[in-house]
Amino acid sequence: MYKFVAYQKIVEAPFNLSKYGFQLSEKEPDIKVKINKKEIPSEYKRRIYCIDDDSSYIYKKNVGLFSVKQGKEIIIFPETSSKTLIAQHLINFPFALCM
Repeated sequence: MYKFVAYQKIVEAPFNLSKYGFQLSEKEPDIKVKINKKEIPSEYKRRIYCIDDDSSYIYKKNVGLFSVKQGKEIIIFPETSSKTLIAQHLINFPFALCM
């Protein structure tokens, strides 16, 4: 796991985000990113996104589902094996949901 400073938060992710300008950190994370290999239920694909206080998500076709729990955890259900593509989507809307 890698830890980074991102938008004044410490993020722990299963892949390296330093090439996107985030600096490595040794501190305890505010946000944890996890990968879940389960299949994405069809109701998430139909709605595309949902923003709520406790649980939010965004679905990107051919990339995956990014589920955000209370702004402290992001669970990624990937539809691609490309870590670059997943990271590019992760640092946008899912990070914004945590802020």
